[in-house]
Amino acid sequence: IGMTNRKDLIDRALLRPGRFEVEIKMPMPTRDGRLAILRIHTNSTALNTDVRLAAVAAETAGFTGADIAGVVKSATSAALQRAVEALPPGEDSFPDGALTLRRSDFTQALKEVRPAAGMGREEIGRYLATDASENATAPARLVRVSDGYAATYEAARRLLAPLPSAAPKGGDFGVVSSLLLSGPAGSGRTRMAAHLAWHGNFSFVHVVDADELRGASEGGRLQRLSAVFDDAARAESAVVVLDDIERLLGHVAVGDDDGSSLQLSPAVLELLISALRREPPKSSSLAIVGTTTERGRILLGKTMLLGAFDAALALPPLETDDVSRALVQFGAARAGDPDEARALLEVLPPDPLSLKELLRLLELARLPAAGATDGGAAGDATAGDAPAEGEAP
Repeated sequence: IGMTNRKDLIDRALLRPGRFEVEIKMPMPTRDGRLAILRIHTNSTALNTDVRLAAVAAETAGFTGADIAGVVKSATSAALQRAVEALPPGEDSFPDGALTLRRSDFTQALKEVRPAAGMGREEIGRYLATDASENATAPARLVRVSDGYAATYEAARRLLAPLPSAAPKGGDFGVVSSLLLSGPAGSGRTRMAAHLAWHGNFSFVHVVDADELRGASEGGRLQRLSAVFDDAARAESAVVVLDDIERLLGHVAVGDDDGSSLQLSPAVLELLISALRREPPKSSSLAIVGTTTERGRILLGKTMLLGAFDAALALPPLETDDVSRALVQFGAARAGDPDEARALLEVLPPDPLSLKELLRLLELARLPAAGATDGGAAGDATAGDAPAEGEAP
């Protein structure tokens, strides 16, 4: 019996009949599989009431069984460290319940243990601008204030939702589906794609952006992208997000460049087209979500890549009513006070706001006023004080 995680390095002569002719592929565990593995490794461990193993399983997409075992060991170490620090001087034994694993122990463990393939909660969280375990991320909240955003999000979700269970176990086929999200700069393309990927119940999640490939040669880009798709092929259900595809292809727009003079990497372009059209391994499903700007979509239309996607959705700009509802929902204006929201709209830029600009302004609105002191120089409220219930920050 031979075992390897790099079959590509094995001489084909060893795989001929009479040698290692039977291959059994061990896929990445699904969410249910990760939950079962967690239960095995915590079977003899006391868990606090705030620990929900199902939630931990949902946050460990891309983790192998060994990675999950590492998470439990790391959480146990955190609990032991906490118990040691709380042990009174002179005591040589821990009180009952001191080594019980808490939710905070698993949270710390997930920050320390990285998945063998794909991205973990911390890495995905930077694309969501929030903790990936939270459901109240910006896309989910904007869905409730923007009708256009909600329609686009729901259409994308319906396209991707069936994929984790689309390919039956033991079936003779794989399933691949692809989606291209386009929109102006700051429209929330990346955030929506990452949110759909993380909350889509996939076993493997990876976001490829230009920063990951920065400074790499064409050969280096090919090697990195190939490795991502190879890792995705090992999973029963995988999603790969290609952020700013035109930049992955090596195109950087300058001035009023309309894409008429294309300078793209033909090798990377061919790799992406092949990935979009190639059927994944049997009994597996693959989702590929690409993001691009409006200019980038025009550029991709001059190649075969745009037509290789199954569907393309454009994110609409935020309307004035959307911004008003967002001001109320994010706490910058009081509900039921249209005058306050109207006053805030008057000081906002006249051009349509992008999602990124709106969120940045809302974040700035939460900061204490400059020059505020404990003596009340900026008003009755002390700098940094949280607003009272029902009061706008």
